Amino acid sequence: MPSMESILPASTVSEINRLLNSSGTRLDGLNTLELSLNYFSLDVLNDNASQWIVQLLRIMRAGDYGFQKAAKALGNLLEISASSSELSRDLSSAIPQVINVLGNPKQKEENLPASFDCLATVLKNFRGPVFPFKNAMEDLLLSYFDLVDLIAVSSLAKCYAQLPQIGGSGIKGLSHKQAWSEQSDKVILSLKSTLKSFLGETVSEEGLNLPKMTAVDPITDMHRMAVRYRNLCMVLSRMLSDPFPAPKCIPVASILSLSNEVFCLSPLALSKRIGGNTSEGKERQKLFPDLQVVMLQLLNNLIKSCRKQLLPHGRSICSFALQVLQWSHTPLELREVGRDRPHRKLRSAAYNTLAHWVNASNTGSRIEKFAIDLSKEIFSDIVTDRDVVALQKVEISAKKKRGSLSYDTVKPIDHHIDRLANAEVCNAALTLLGRILRSLSSIITLEFYQMAQKIILPIVIELEAGIEESPIPYSDSAVCRKSIYKVLEALVVCPHSSGYPPYSYAISAFSCGQNDPDLERYFMWKRWSNQLWRWLSQWEIKGSSESSVKFQNP
Repeated sequence: MPSMESILPASTVSEINRLLNSSGTRLDGLNTLELSLNYFSLDVLNDNASQWIVQLLRIMRAGDYGFQKAAKALGNLLEISASSSELSRDLSSAIPQVINVLGNPKQKEENLPASFDCLATVLKNFRGPVFPFKNAMEDLLLSYFDLVDLIAVSSLAKCYAQLPQIGGSGIKGLSHKQAWSEQSDKVILSLKSTLKSFLGETVSEEGLNLPKMTAVDPITDMHRMAVRYRNLCMVLSRMLSDPFPAPKCIPVASILSLSNEVFCLSPLALSKRIGGNTSEGKERQKLFPDLQVVMLQLLNNLIKSCRKQLLPHGRSICSFALQVLQWSHTPLELREVGRDRPHRKLRSAAYNTLAHWVNASNTGSRIEKFAIDLSKEIFSDIVTDRDVVALQKVEISAKKKRGSLSYDTVKPIDHHIDRLANAEVCNAALTLLGRILRSLSSIITLEFYQMAQKIILPIVIELEAGIEESPIPYSDSAVCRKSIYKVLEALVVCPHSSGYPPYSYAISAFSCGQNDPDLERYFMWKRWSNQLWRWLSQWEIKGSSESSVKFQNP
């Protein structure tokens, strides 16, 4: 809310007006206005806000290089003004002009994110004045649902999520609640229709009044359907995650049913269902993992919104992610050192979804029911890529041989080594493993706990030898090194009731880890030093071989 007294001198206002009125200094005026808004008093804003809105709209109508800065400044001005009932009431008369400029269908595409962000501020803070334009705004936003640019789509989703709260709230927010439910149902119906269109099936219901796609060619149309599906998922995700002035009636069953339609299909199942030998079929198989990625992100937002209310559906959530991990698995013998494996983005998304679910549900996640199959996937992405070399046997000719034996030579790797290859999926798998050990140590099997030690400890020991000598991706990824230390911490702090925690390894590893310059802040012990140090200090080192291990709490 604006302060009662202005921190800035009175000359600042006249300087801003002078800069804004001259085309040569307009950008300087926009920057000065944006930086000064939070420091003006309510009286200053009352006297000048209307004039500044007129100047900003004039710049935006010109559509030149100042549009984005003007839209940002206008959004900030309206956001600040909304905190004062008197000021927002005075500016309500300017809202139709603002909507007219922001709703211009001929805007340059690079200006759309700024325009959508400003429009979202208007829809959020001026619901009454916007109400007469609600239908026009919805039609305008729907016309952009096939945008490719992710930044623009993110701003579009934020804007579209504000529509249900426009107008009167009704008794106990009943009108807003009903509007949100109707809009979410339409989005879900559009997702189902878009999926059917992508698969080449007949569409019976449409949902939202989205623009009809003119057929170009099968592959181009398929790409456009994939983009539309992604955008619809982003819109629904935003509706789930954004705050709302009334209770939301989230259609959990419908979203999980939609998820099942997507996750039950692997490329092989997709090939059997619609044929995979044609060029269209191969392109569908190529694009379908991207649809599963955005569906996993939608599932993340559903988990964040509902949390433990999803406990009855725990098996389904775990099953969805596991199905994705199993079909996208790359066998060890097909992996190449220093090269990204296929579907790494999809696998990372699946691990992130399970990590969100374990974090939200704790022991009620039901993930222990899938521990055996899940452990195979997790550990396969944690193990390091080794330099697999081929030994080429060379036979010496009989004339030169003279009793000598044949010998083997090493065939070097003939491709570029990316030392950060698969770091993202490795970190995601480690994050999930750490959360499972922390939340479910009392109910996971001893076999799972011991296997985690068997996989983690050799990597930690290699890290002790030096970062440069560490295997890929740990050598160059500080994030992966930090995550593996967190897993080791979980093995110590949350041990299995029948297992033996790796205390001696932890003492040695954390001592060496403190020398890692990239993990200096992590080893400041601000977050977990007391708990971990208490565990380690209770364990007495015995044996001459172990007595030399020194560990100092920083």
